Amino acid sequence: MRNPFLRELALAVPISIDSRRMSARDALQAVDDLAMSLAFEATYKNTLAPFSGGGITVPVTVAYGDHDWILLKQWRRRNELPAHTRWVEQHDWGHVPMWVDPVGVAQLILEGTQ
Repeated sequence: MRNPFLRELALAVPISIDSRRMSARDALQAVDDLAMSLAFEATYKNTLAPFSGGGITVPVTVAYGDHDWILLKQWRRRNELPAHTRWVEQHDWGHVPMWVDPVGVAQLILEGTQ
């Protein structure tokens, strides 16, 4: 985890591309958190089942990065979301884009609350 290039390779799929931007300390903590998570496997298995959110009445924003290698494009279902859902596909974001574009993620969250 100390070498940015190797960190990028190791974390590209479980976390995101551009993991080299994480500090070694944060990367190690993320790996430890994933390893210690009691619900990681169950959460992953639930991503394989269809999601039905048509009854959601509050504002919804769904954002996907064009470099998300975990939630692939063919699995994304707009028709299972409410009609008022804001759907965003963001260039150069992976599955966990906070390390790539923290300002952009914050802006997306704030825009979704207005």
